[in-house]
Amino acid sequence: MAVTGLGLVSPLGIGVEATWRTLSEGGGPAPSAGPYGGSRAEVREVAGFDPRAHFAIPKALKLTDRRTRFAVAAAREALADAGLAGPLAEPARVGVVIGSSGSDLMAEEIAGVLRGEGSPGSVQEIPWFASRMLAGLNPLWLLINLPNMVSAHVAIQVGAQGPNTTVMTDWVAGLQAVGEGCAWIESGEADLVVTGGAETASLPFVFGAYEAAGLFEAFPEREGPFVFGEGAGMLLLEEAGRAERRGARVHALIDGYGAAGSVSDDGGRDAVEVAVLEALEAAGTGPGEVDAVGLASVLSRRPYGAERDGLARALAGREREIPLHAYSPRTGFALGASGAIDLVLLVKSLAAQAGAGRALCTSIGYSGQAASVAVRRQGETP
Repeated sequence: MAVTGLGLVSPLGIGVEATWRTLSEGGGPAPSAGPYGGSRAEVREVAGFDPRAHFAIPKALKLTDRRTRFAVAAAREALADAGLAGPLAEPARVGVVIGSSGSDLMAEEIAGVLRGEGSPGSVQEIPWFASRMLAGLNPLWLLINLPNMVSAHVAIQVGAQGPNTTVMTDWVAGLQAVGEGCAWIESGEADLVVTGGAETASLPFVFGAYEAAGLFEAFPEREGPFVFGEGAGMLLLEEAGRAERRGARVHALIDGYGAAGSVSDDGGRDAVEVAVLEALEAAGTGPGEVDAVGLASVLSRRPYGAERDGLARALAGREREIPLHAYSPRTGFALGASGAIDLVLLVKSLAAQAGAGRALCTSIGYSGQAASVAVRRQGETP
């Protein structure tokens, strides 16, 4: 599967080139305490982002949350990068599938509506709850926050009328969306697919939820605070022969994809191993031919340890000699968008480094799910 377009919004820059330049120069914003206000978690936020520059239908802005605006901007960049900035020739053959953990639920707005009135038990009283919600909540709340809205708004803004869905599978959502997009093209459901991940993590609800789940306990203070991030990473996919016929530039080729879930309490080690082996088998290659590995979940000790263990088993011990690309320490960990953001940067890295021809991008979720994508530089022998 050919990757003919790349798009990115990150704390390091608006656009692929801006982000890559900041990475290469070693710069970027320092993390802040964000909404959490404590020392155990920080956040890198996207600055200087004006969504109005990316929306073809400006009035839709009032129906979108922050992650959706990131997704629209990155999707439009990916299409422009692929030479498809104008109206789509066959919109019914263009699909959109985007991954997100669903973090931007605006729980603070709901809390503000309910705060200070009624007893704790009254939340179970549906008429009371509904009356409070209707009296104080933004009437557009549902349209803004439905889980599928991120993919829906991208499709509306770029004019895509093909298959459309949103993947919500914890931290692996971005990579799983890419795998789903490849499957759509392989099955003939679409000719072009806009895919990737989008996320907003700088919310009190997100910080509080992971604190309650014990995430920060798995990340010792001596290693520094857990650094959240936000943004979107998008890729435009199409069949390689089609890309060649229209004279498109091919950034890289996706040869394989694998996904798995862990049923044990080891944090996902077995899931990573299965996902990597599936991706390698689909690509028709083996551990000895992998030149680089992109790790999308390096900021939590428990998932990171499981990811390393799974990779070690799947790569037959070669993980110590294979270069590891970990972008999250610089961009911040963008939850469901992390795999997609890292895949965009890994593809960019493959093009920039002549010595690396084949790579794996892996992602593991806090719940033990895992995904892996096998990618190679254009020109490498299949």
